[in-house]
Amino acid sequence: GHGRYLLFYLLGGLLASLAHVFASVLIGDNLQIPSLGASGAIAGVLGGYLVLFPRRRITVLIFRIITQVNAIIAVGLWFVFQLVGGLGTLAGSSDGVAYAAHIGGFIAGLALIKLFTAGREPGYGRY
Repeated sequence: GHGRYLLFYLLGGLLASLAHVFASVLIGDNLQIPSLGASGAIAGVLGGYLVLFPRRRITVLIFRIITQVNAIIAVGLWFVFQLVGGLGTLAGSSDGVAYAAHIGGFIAGLALIKLFTAGREPGYGRY
């Protein structure tokens, strides 16, 4: 429902922000990369979507070609890109993207979605 989704979204955003702060302190960046926006919360929604609908077809644009791939491919590749970008940040290259927030939000979504879908009808999420 709407209330569960809102709570899931906000909790994913909060955990994403905490991941960003933790990573910034860990690498000694002194919080120089801003964390403005909802990208960490949206990453949490992506993580939840991946758990619920891994085989659902998603329309994507690849090399100027519109095609459909399974969610596990599209979202999985997005997550790999976030990991690579995060490793670049660890190496001292900063493009101003809060990769740790994206990674943290995604992992939070993976971990929390089953809690938030508890009590739903039995076939929910089996597409």
